[in-house]
Amino acid sequence: RDTIAWSYDLLGEAEQRLFRRLAVFAGGATFEEAEAVANPDGDLDVFGGLERLVEHSLMRQDAGGDDEPRFVMLETIREFGLEQLEAAGEATAVHARHAQQMLALFAEGEVHLMRGRQFSPWRRRLESEHDNLRAALAWLSGSGDPETGLELVGVASLFWYVRGHWREGLGWLERMLAGDGEAAPGARAKALIGLGSLAHHLGDEARSLPALKEALALSRRLGNEYETGRALFWLGTVAENRGDY
Repeated sequence: RDTIAWSYDLLGEAEQRLFRRLAVFAGGATFEEAEAVANPDGDLDVFGGLERLVEHSLMRQDAGGDDEPRFVMLETIREFGLEQLEAAGEATAVHARHAQQMLALFAEGEVHLMRGRQFSPWRRRLESEHDNLRAALAWLSGSGDPETGLELVGVASLFWYVRGHWREGLGWLERMLAGDGEAAPGARAKALIGLGSLAHHLGDEARSLPALKEALALSRRLGNEYETGRALFWLGTVAENRGDY
């Protein structure tokens, strides 16, 4: 800890700010992600700052998907950075930006996983962000922002399905649905479809059917034909599996 603190103290004020903000990333970040989350006002030299952090062994540069570099902190260093972020009074704002970044990324990825030519690259890309997804959801579950949490599990549900993370995804979906409060019904419907599809693949129709039926009712009430179609698809799949032709 003293060694990490010594390296941190050698940094300039702007570099310290960049370091502690980047600590919200679990499993690393691309340059674009670092820029979006750590430099919202555009007053930091993120490129030069990252080089400096690598030189001080506070981060390392790894090869990411499609040869895009990722900047990664060791977990012990990340824990120190999160403490500094909290002490600086920046934790809530930076975690919120990180969660929004993951929401945008997984929403874009969902489109490619469902009906795009970029299925394989996006499957790998989202897998590289899995730890960031977990970190964002862990923060959102206790942040008092249930709607963003529900939106995030909704767009991530197809990723969990495709990659076979069925039990983990089901756990996050149930956790967010249980605490959604007054969340938008559209976000709830999408999350319920995710829950229903994953529960079905785990052979748990007692959880799958009620979720899908509620999702269908919500989607029809909202006039959302796309989510109505998805709910009907999964209800049909469950019925076929039961022999209820």
